[in-house]
Amino acid sequence: MRLVLFICAIGFLSCSEISSQSGKEIVNKSVEAHGGREAFQELESVSFTKTTRLYKEDGSLDSETFQEQSFTMIPGYLLLIKWKDGNDEHKITYDRSNVTKLVNNVKIEDLGAIENALKLASSAEYVFFQPFKLLDDKGQLSYEGKQMVGDSIEASVVAIKYNDDNPLSDSWRYYFDENYRLVAASVKHNNRISFIENLDFQTYKGTLFNKVRKSYFVDSTFQNKQLRAEYDYDIIETRQ
Repeated sequence: MRLVLFICAIGFLSCSEISSQSGKEIVNKSVEAHGGREAFQELESVSFTKTTRLYKEDGSLDSETFQEQSFTMIPGYLLLIKWKDGNDEHKITYDRSNVTKLVNNVKIEDLGAIENALKLASSAEYVFFQPFKLLDDKGQLSYEGKQMVGDSIEASVVAIKYNDDNPLSDSWRYYFDENYRLVAASVKHNNRISFIENLDFQTYKGTLFNKVRKSYFVDSTFQNKQLRAEYDYDIIETRQ
């Protein structure tokens, strides 16, 4: 599957003619396409398993990890992440004020490990609850034109920047299809670009979430894709 850049050709089509929508307008429509704010705000909790497979440059499997993640939003926020590493059982809890990490039910006090646990907790929320998290007040959204995702999906590209960004900060872009579903994302990190495709979705209590994602290393023209990771999310259906 190839990724082809869509170019605004002078004399044929101007960028302003491609879309008059702002980045925020596109994300707002994506939120509606994923179930809407009301359904998201009424979501009391969601739990799922996450399988992560990392691949070597030759395409062979490097590693596979299996996590259980559980988000409780109502009446108060609480994130729980559990996984095994060999014979060790890891557990992270985060309530927006405090983060705790346990290994084999022993609390870890090392500051570096606690900082990494906080990064993992924040990243888990940011990734799973897209596109809703893009509407947080902290980010500035800008529309950047069109780009082909895969062989047939022409997507609107929206970049996001934060007030505390610096030249070394990650640079994120999001890609929305004609129905405003969030179908891909890209991030430039340490001068390397990762392109993440959202290949399958699942609906839970009126909200559309990712089910299967694949991440590739790509060059500056988004060619020469090298599969780096695959993520499978399986929501655990519970009765409330």
